[in-house]
Amino acid sequence: MDIWNIMLGTLPVGGLAIGTAMLATSLLSKRIDDINNRFDDTNKRLDDTNKRIDDTNKRIDDISNRFDDISRRIDDTNRRIDELRADVIARLDRIEQYFTAPPKTQHR
Repeated sequence: MDIWNIMLGTLPVGGLAIGTAMLATSLLSKRIDDINNRFDDTNKRLDDTNKRIDDTNKRIDDISNRFDDISRRIDDTNRRIDELRADVIARLDRIEQYFTAPPKTQHR
């Protein structure tokens, strides 16, 4: 038997074709409403999840920007350390030359 014919009442089923059609329509309508409610719940959860992902991505971008700033500051500090190291080495070389140079002769 064709369920649609039963629902439309065109095929008698034990003399209850109209009642069966109404019951089937009511059950299908309730089931469709349940499915729609589940879709709505799923869509709300997806929207909430997408918002959390967007918030997390924003936080990651902020942290990445902070890391970039810290990295630049470290590079600047390393550059200054290298400059100071070169200056200290040059001074130490001059001091070493002063103390290791042969004594100057004095004319009397």
